[in-house]
Formats: sequence, structure tokens, C-alpha cells
Amino acid sequence: MDPEIRAEFEETHRRIDAVTAQIQLAAEETRRHFDVVAEGMRSDVRLVAEGVSSLAERVDRLEHNLRQEIRETRRDVTALLTALSTDLDRRMRHLEGDR
Repeated sequence: MDPEIRAEFEETHRRIDAVTAQIQLAAEETRRHFDVVAEGMRSDVRLVAEGVSSLAERVDRLEHNLRQEIRETRRDVTALLTALSTDLDRRMRHLEGDR
């Protein structure tokens, strides 16, 4: 093989090796950066999950309280309507008795 061609071939090979090394370094750096970003995202996801869980508990408590309040209101309204109906019935009987 011609020494000049051989020298160019070796130079090209050295350049390819240098580029390959740079690519490997960049890949390692990118991987480390990705790992840091991924860990940050995991922390953010954990915080969101805790927030959702807390919110779900609050909604459950609110639902329970509202159901209880509705039951109490229904009971109070029923008692009031019963008392009013009884009073109205008593008044009507009294008026009918006056005739």
C-alpha cells in the first residue's frame, strides 16, 4: 500500500476514534443529565400523587359531611312538615267544628 494513502487512512482512523470518544462522552453526560431530570420528575410525581391522595380524602370527608347534613335537613324538614300538617289539621277541625 502507498505510504501516503496509508498515512491518510491512519489519520482518518484516528479522527474516527476521536469522534467516537466524543460521542461516548456526550452520551454519558446526556445519560447523567437524564438520570437527574428523571429523579426530579419522580419527586414531582410523588408530590402530585400525595396531593391527589390528600384531595381524595378531603373530598370523601366532604361527601360524608354533606350526606350527613342532608339527612339531618331531611329529618328536620319532615318533622317541621309533620308539625305543620298536624297544626293545620287541628285548625281545620276547629273551624269545621265552629260551623
